[in-house]
Amino acid sequence: MASTEQERIDAVSRYLLGEAASAICRALGRSRYWLYKWLKRYDPANPAWAIQWHLRQLGVAPLPAVWTINRILRRHGLVAKPRYLPRGTPYPAVVPPGPHHLHQLDLVGPRYLRGGARFYGVHLMDAYSNAVALEAVASKRAPEVVGALVAGWQRLGLPQVLQVDNELSLRGSNRYPRSFGLVVRVCLALGVQVVFIPEGEPWRNGIVERFNDVYDKLFLRAQWFRDLDELRAELPRFEAFHNTHHRYAKLGQRTPGEAHTASRRRLLPRRFRLPRRGLSWQDGRVSFIRLTDQAGTVRFFSERFLVDPTLVHEYVTGTIDTRMGRLTLAHQGRVVKVYRYVVTKHSRQL
Repeated sequence: MASTEQERIDAVSRYLLGEAASAICRALGRSRYWLYKWLKRYDPANPAWAIQWHLRQLGVAPLPAVWTINRILRRHGLVAKPRYLPRGTPYPAVVPPGPHHLHQLDLVGPRYLRGGARFYGVHLMDAYSNAVALEAVASKRAPEVVGALVAGWQRLGLPQVLQVDNELSLRGSNRYPRSFGLVVRVCLALGVQVVFIPEGEPWRNGIVERFNDVYDKLFLRAQWFRDLDELRAELPRFEAFHNTHHRYAKLGQRTPGEAHTASRRRLLPRRFRLPRRGLSWQDGRVSFIRLTDQAGTVRFFSERFLVDPTLVHEYVTGTIDTRMGRLTLAHQGRVVKVYRYVVTKHSRQL
């Protein structure tokens, strides 16, 4: 007999509500191995929170506490210990000292609804508190991404640093590499420094990347959405559930919401609107992290810069000061090379 998703959800729900495993298996015609397998696989990040979310979807009340679910799963040996990989080449990671310092942004997609509609998820996550702001857009054009980013900052508050990958809609144009795109310009206008992670290394945005897996399995694939409007209507509930229920060990078992609101936020006002006739330029800093090649050079957008012939396969940080028109390349905190870097500052239409 084929195993259906609803059958698995029902089995896990019944087990957590106290029904004996033997009774569940008899009723469903399943083995204990089958039941424990799906208990173990149910959540890609946190077994307790994943099961709690689905219990809420089923209308179970009152919901069992996360630590209660964890205790049951641990009793049956279903919570795996994390694996730690050895460190290699030193990486200049941005380490947030608290909430509101670093946000990680990921443009997820394209994803497809069961009816065939295509969309992209714009996922914003505070790297310290793990609080999220989630939006869904019809395309990855910069104006739509910026609209989602603004909406997210109206809920989470503005960070000091926004860390992104090298998606074209986030950075600008390969043809005009020193003319930053709308996303970067909006960040500069709001006093947010953008940091681009190395090309081809999405795990450097690992906090939001891990959340994306949870989003796929527990939200997108677990429900039927007729269209993008229906998905958008449900998304705030999933966002709120994560921020108020998921307890993280790194936060001392606090929820993201508790950790995120423990210090003052710089909320973007609800009335904030971007000008439609051109965004005025605001100077600031834009950074990138790159791994040098065999010649000791790095590439940013479509340009290549020599760092140092002796620095082969080492991570370096490049920082563009748009006011000074200068690019500074540093290795492990030491300035290695400085280039003149003049940015085109004409206004951009929305």
